[in-house]
Amino acid sequence: MQVPQQQPTQPAQPPFWLFRNRVQIIELTEASDGYGGLSEPVETVIATAWCAIEKTFKTPSPRLGTEHFYAGTIEGTAFFKVTMWYNPDITIKHWIRRSNGKMLNIFNLNNVEEQNLFLEMFCFEREMK
Repeated sequence: MQVPQQQPTQPAQPPFWLFRNRVQIIELTEASDGYGGLSEPVETVIATAWCAIEKTFKTPSPRLGTEHFYAGTIEGTAFFKVTMWYNPDITIKHWIRRSNGKMLNIFNLNNVEEQNLFLEMFCFEREMK
């Protein structure tokens, strides 16, 4: 009796056509101004990539609501999951600038199945209404 051979498992891959959003990975740097303070933050583009962006309603911690008043306006928070090819240089200290100019703050990174193939970034965007 022959034992069937087990096929090697492949990592879960999103279809390549989902990578249709062009984004920039931004690093904010500050320099000392010589008087004991810091200069204005300077945006430095460290990478440009194609990725998939999906809006998710999962919050990082359970909350009753994500809207509150700030400076006379209502501020809401939108959460996104951004999937792109793996880049070991990206950390939670970086920001993502979408093609429409909006900035996403990265709060969690996930190397999908530890394969160094895909990187999932969980981000939020603050919206002023």
